[in-house]
Amino acid sequence: ANVGLSVDCRDAGHHGTRVLRGSELAGHPHCGPSGPVHLLDAYAMANIALCSAVGAGTTHSRCTAVIRGNCLRHLAATMDVLQPTLVISQGATLAGPLSGRFELVEQHSPNLATCTLNSNAFPWANLYHPTRNWEHLSRAYLAEVVAPTIAEARRRALELAATG
Repeated sequence: ANVGLSVDCRDAGHHGTRVLRGSELAGHPHCGPSGPVHLLDAYAMANIALCSAVGAGTTHSRCTAVIRGNCLRHLAATMDVLQPTLVISQGATLAGPLSGRFELVEQHSPNLATCTLNSNAFPWANLYHPTRNWEHLSRAYLAEVVAPTIAEARRRALELAATG
């Protein structure tokens, strides 16, 4: 069961809405337009591959271009229903397939763009998968790419929400 935490949303700014920071990922609340919302009620995770394809006796993915191609339309439909305010993708092989589904509005950096999907605008932070590139807090990729990209994506999501 979700255990809601109470928070005073009057200091949240941006008309009572707030985008979560990494330090808030331990179940702290998100301030929504109607008050506190549990993190897991304001978050969705979708995988490009809807089926499991792993090597025999391993946990290593064997996702193929055929699997990605077949499942990508379902991911796009999921995103169209959810109308995300921020998309963070993890995996080098996602950039091509996802960029073919989103309309690029502006490329801000190699890892950050503002995109639309059926008129819904959102920042897209495209990062390498953490298990190979930023699984330890001491990894340079985490400090030099992940943290600043997510911070900038958050800033842009708030900007879009304020002008939306």
